Amino acid sequence: MLSDVLEKELKGLRPELSEEVLEGLLRDLSPSEDLPSEVRRAQEEIVIELALSLFDLRLGRTIEGDEVVGLDSQIFGIVRKLRELYAKLLSGQLLYSKGRILCRLEKNLVMDGKDLSKGDLLLVEVGIAFPLVSAGYLTPYSSTTVN
Repeated sequence: MLSDVLEKELKGLRPELSEEVLEGLLRDLSPSEDLPSEVRRAQEEIVIELALSLFDLRLGRTIEGDEVVGLDSQIFGIVRKLRELYAKLLSGQLLYSKGRILCRLEKNLVMDGKDLSKGDLLLVEVGIAFPLVSAGYLTPYSSTTVN
């Protein structure tokens, strides 16, 4: 079934990956216990390659501006957010110093064993800030932020 989705994607049809479709894919992909372990491993590797190919195709189309729906809207929404953040970092729009960016905390959080409160300002390492921004825990300050 994953190969069918990939085939439609290659034809430009962009089939929606709804929860129902995903559940069907997962049911169809459950490896048979009757198969030898090396066959199951080979099957898993093929499925991973198909999934990576589908991801790469959809990522490229999403970046080019295609509409994002279904499961893709959740996943590629994060990718778009990271892309925008990356562009702001490289264009000098974020307040950056020594590998860290200035951010405001949007939700209470425990970080490095410290209780942090919503509204706190933090200098956060870029590699930690990016996923926390995409998860909605941080808002980076930019050189144009006015508060």
